[in-house]
Amino acid sequence: MNFINPYTSIYFCQEELRTAYNIPFYKEVIWVFLKCLDNRLKLFKHRVNIHISDREELLKTRRFGSIYEYFVRIDQNTFTQLDEPTKRSVLLDVVHRAFLELADCHGWDKEAINSAYEHAKREGLYFYSQTKSKTNRSKSLTASLHFELTGNTLTFSSHITDLRNGSVQKVFLLKTDEDHFSWWRRIKDFGWYDNQRFGLKLLNGELWIVNNTASGEIEEIINQNKKEIKEINQMLFFLKEPPFIPR
Repeated sequence: MNFINPYTSIYFCQEELRTAYNIPFYKEVIWVFLKCLDNRLKLFKHRVNIHISDREELLKTRRFGSIYEYFVRIDQNTFTQLDEPTKRSVLLDVVHRAFLELADCHGWDKEAINSAYEHAKREGLYFYSQTKSKTNRSKSLTASLHFELTGNTLTFSSHITDLRNGSVQKVFLLKTDEDHFSWWRRIKDFGWYDNQRFGLKLLNGELWIVNNTASGEIEEIINQNKKEIKEINQMLFFLKEPPFIPR
């Protein structure tokens, strides 16, 4: 389910740039690229940091441990005058160039990187995705998880199809900060709790957030086993906190 590998971030190296660029959608661009990359670099415990500055950097790339860094200059005045779709395209080009430069240094698969770049351009730079469908035990319903990223806000919904009559039920499940999916990996599984309830499977099944197809209601199910109830409640608290909004 998780494709944010390597975990990739963009940093603005000067305070005035962070204010001037003000691009809360940059993670959407990164996610589209990484989804198209589809874990083909197999960098599951690695990180890429892209540093954008308004001045030319002497250093182009560097690595320490499992962290790879790329430094690039973008002219502040030119960038801020662009419309949003063009800014998204520029950022995709930066991410692509960063991965290619790092590939030269560390032997990554350039064909996979270029393929992901071209796929991302065709797909569009607004992130939306869905999982493969899963069928319940009685073979009467099939469902998939849909998720959309807007800024730092990640929204999950369930789309459930009744195989007997073809009707589709779409239900909102959760709105949360994207870090719970990309960084903390708190959200990493989904499925059928039983024949009627489908949704997010958390803490190895000790917590579920599901759509009850019979009632149409959202349910939080606690199946305490190895975890303390305090830890389960803490997970719910974290997931329900308002997403961070960059200023």
